[in-house]
Amino acid sequence: MLFKTKITATTIQATINNVDIPLFQALFEKFRVKMIVVDPQKTYPIEKAIPNKETIEAIEEGKKID
Repeated sequence: MLFKTKITATTIQATINNVDIPLFQALFEKFRVKMIVVDPQKTYPIEKAIPNKETIEAIEEGKKID
């Protein structure tokens, strides 16, 4: 017997502190979350970001979950 899975999505609007943007971008890329930045002047590309200690720890913790 084959089961069909219905995939649904939820749209969330959130305000994220600028210093946390790289962390969320990394998480969203990992979990394939579509992200739309409404105010691009207040953010910077993750490629140019210098992660702080908390961000590095969170990314390493996320890698351990895999």
